[in-house]
Amino acid sequence: NANAVAAFFKQKYQGLDVLYGGSVTSDNVKDFVQTENINGVLVGRASLDAQEFAKIIHGIWRGDGWSLHSAYAGHGSGDLIYPQVA
Repeated sequence: NANAVAAFFKQKYQGLDVLYGGSVTSDNVKDFVQTENINGVLVGRASLDAQEFAKIIHGIWRGDGWSLHSAYAGHGSGDLIYPQVA
């Protein structure tokens, strides 16, 4: 699973932040960002749907003390959402 793969890389490369970038949706984003070894997500296709992207942001923003830090690559490839515990 994604957490196990992330844990492997974090153990091998100390200080590494791991972003999940596969099929992030409003239904699963909270699970990914609350996973121990995943530090954020890269939203791809879902970022092209404004309503879905807003749901993804709200799913993180309103849940369990998360604050949202976002950077946009500007290449049309997706949006990086990097939540950090408040």
